[in-house]
Amino acid sequence: MIVGRGFDPSNLARTRHFSIACNFNSSFVQDLFEAAHLRTLIFLSPGGNFEELHFLPYKFIYLRVLDLCGCGIKRVQNSINVLTYLRCLDLSNNPIQTLPNTICDLQNLQTLNLLGCNNLVGLPLDMGKVISLRHLDTKGCEALIRMPARIRNLVHLQTLPIYIVDEETRESILEFNRLNLRGELNIKCLENVRDAKEAEKANLRGKGDLHMLGLLWGNNEDHNLKPVKGTTSHAGPSHQNNSDTGFEDVEHVLKCLEPHPNLKKFSIKGYAGINFPHWYLPKLVVLELINCRRCKLLPTFGQFLNLKTLYLQGMDCVMRIAQEFYCGNS
Repeated sequence: MIVGRGFDPSNLARTRHFSIACNFNSSFVQDLFEAAHLRTLIFLSPGGNFEELHFLPYKFIYLRVLDLCGCGIKRVQNSINVLTYLRCLDLSNNPIQTLPNTICDLQNLQTLNLLGCNNLVGLPLDMGKVISLRHLDTKGCEALIRMPARIRNLVHLQTLPIYIVDEETRESILEFNRLNLRGELNIKCLENVRDAKEAEKANLRGKGDLHMLGLLWGNNEDHNLKPVKGTTSHAGPSHQNNSDTGFEDVEHVLKCLEPHPNLKKFSIKGYAGINFPHWYLPKLVVLELINCRRCKLLPTFGQFLNLKTLYLQGMDCVMRIAQEFYCGNS
């Protein structure tokens, strides 16, 4: 049932699927309580300003789908965990900063849509317990600074657009080893990868369902170059060997992050190495190299026969484009 202005609240008790296509008042909410056995509740309120819907969890405990996209929600109640049947929760495009850890009690939850939640800084710490989760859409959540523990336990997870490698906690790039992710993946803070062996165990080459991959080191707005974690970089001639060693380790890490040949879009940002690995990516269509400021030699792009878009920015040390750029005489 889809309702708007002039809605007649009769027979709500028998309604199972409900879409609200307008802003509502308190009397409308009271009428809606009659639909206690709702399975689907969708608020079609772009640009809304509800901030918090206190009545939702306890009044509609049988919900399977709850869509609050663009409703202006700033806070999700701790009582969200009473929706034990919930399979899809859409909180996209809302000014939420944090989520209650009680979301992790929703053991039937398969989709958590956080797309466009620009203010969100963290995910619930126990998210690894939601073992039914298949889609955790964090695309556009650029304020995220940490990931929850034990993402590797979400063995059914297919969608995870952003992952942040943590410097201090145990959330390493090894979390990907057991996951069969699809679509898009952006791995941030790669300077926190311990070494090349850890990068190799992430097994990015084994993830053939990924079509878009972003590898990001540091802050893309920062011009400082950071070697891989565990190495040192010092200014001055007397420390030149230590500095070179650190950046060589970065090159080894990148080499071990080789993607699957099915990849179609590839973005590398903030990479501090001098050279790029030689990878076989026959289906690559888009390649972005941004703020790789120490790089002197570009990859051999002629081997990417389907490449249509090449974007270069902040490649300060590239002085010329030689014949190798085109892969021989072709």
